[in-house]
Amino acid sequence: MGRDLKKGSQVLAGDDVSILEVAKTPEICEASEVVELQAGDAVLRVTPDHLVQVSDSKDDTEESLYLEAGKLKVGDLVMLDSGEPVALSSVVIRPMVFQVLKIVFEPYLPVAVFSRPTCILSLGHKKKRPIRHGGRLREGAGPSDDSMDGGVSVPITAGEYMD
Repeated sequence: MGRDLKKGSQVLAGDDVSILEVAKTPEICEASEVVELQAGDAVLRVTPDHLVQVSDSKDDTEESLYLEAGKLKVGDLVMLDSGEPVALSSVVIRPMVFQVLKIVFEPYLPVAVFSRPTCILSLGHKKKRPIRHGGRLREGAGPSDDSMDGGVSVPITAGEYMD
């Protein structure tokens, strides 16, 4: 379960081949909205900015496309862990305060979230590039918060974790 993960834990990526490692200690955060997506039997509850893998039926390339959950609508094709695109049958945005778990994985690959018989693939936030300063830092300036987190983050997933 997500709450049992710690830095160094390993999980299987959505491709059922790659091994991902938890890159930093998971954090519990508060959010004020949840998006519930349903595609067939698969359900995913996440924050509106959480990236979800979608299929562009007009594009036959192998490149993956990701959209924020809050921008998806009924009929959009999302990718399931089986590799098949399935149309969203329901998209519900609920304003509510709740706790979410923020988990950072390395390498940056989709993870099957809240596994059930089938699940929707989603992706974390892209790695931040390190800030490079030419020359010396100004006197009295300390490290920024960005440099303290290792420059990696995963979007906050919403709701109670389920296997």
